[in-house]
Amino acid sequence: MSFKLITVALLTSLVLSGCVAGTADSTTPSTSTPVDNTTSAPSDRAPRMSIDELLQKMNSGSDILIVDSRRDVEEQFKTAHIKGAIAVPPDKITAGQWAPPPDLNREIVIYCSCPNDQTSAGAALLLIAKGYTNVRALKGGWNAWKEAGYPVSSGSD
Repeated sequence: MSFKLITVALLTSLVLSGCVAGTADSTTPSTSTPVDNTTSAPSDRAPRMSIDELLQKMNSGSDILIVDSRRDVEEQFKTAHIKGAIAVPPDKITAGQWAPPPDLNREIVIYCSCPNDQTSAGAALLLIAKGYTNVRALKGGWNAWKEAGYPVSSGSD
């Protein structure tokens, strides 16, 4: 088996395993660039974007795709989500049932509400393995965004 195939299989299992409630705080610091250490957890290797950087990009009108990949995202999205986000269940990302934009250079930020951004980091790494060059997980995810009082929407907004 090729290294890329093994990597995608491992990342798929990581994303499908999802969040474990009541574990480490989701705002644990992480690197903003991938770590070269292949023995580290996949969620530690995913590139991250800070909530402040995302807010700045949103306010400046950047063409950025924001993906909400929380567990039970359909229900959670109706209640509240980051303004401008789209809801994509993490299992659709891992199963290849979500068609990301065809532009491999499109800026994409994925968020979840897992400790250490586990689901969004795994999803970001899957897209990177498929050739996307500008994908990051949101550092601290939904919880950090909400706690900061940054713009949220409800319903299908």
